[in-house]
Amino acid sequence: MIKGNSETGKTTLIRMLQGYLAQGNKSGINLINDTNIPLIVFTSTTKWEKELVELKGTIIFVDEVVDYIYSIGFQQEFIKSDNYLVVISRSGKFNHLPYAISSIYELRTEMNEKVKLTKMYQLYTYNEKS
Repeated sequence: MIKGNSETGKTTLIRMLQGYLAQGNKSGINLINDTNIPLIVFTSTTKWEKELVELKGTIIFVDEVVDYIYSIGFQQEFIKSDNYLVVISRSGKFNHLPYAISSIYELRTEMNEKVKLTKMYQLYTYNEKS
């Protein structure tokens, strides 16, 4: 999960990924995927019921504006699939999706002199007690 306040670049990240997936390097985006795991972006028009059955071992990105990600049906069907999910969201309305706290990241926009810079931080860390 990637969280962030308004105007931290969450939706821009999704749009850039969509641009890269559609046009490759011609999009102006340089994407490094050392894992070679396929990437896809689910949108409001994605037929997710069909896609989740057909996709295997794929990283699925989805923005918070896509309403069906909050449904119990989507969350339960995703669990049955053989895929990974990256949700870009401000909320945590995913009661039926198990995820580790160490997999929650936050986008933060900071002012550095006159430049806005957005960085991603791991939101929570796990410290094992000795």
